[in-house]
Amino acid sequence: MAKFKPYRAEQLMLFPNSIKDYVPEDHLARLVDKVVQVLSKPNIQNQDKYIPS
Repeated sequence: MAKFKPYRAEQLMLFPNSIKDYVPEDHLARLVDKVVQVLSKPNIQNQDKYIPS
């Protein structure tokens, strides 16, 4: 049983140009990515810090 992937000397890159090359179009991860992009990061960062009582 092989424990390692086969060696390919002609392989130019270790990783794909984009991780999206491996994620199908209808995958839930793409929806999560869109939701996170829509969130307003500056508004979240400017909120007062939570101080528990």
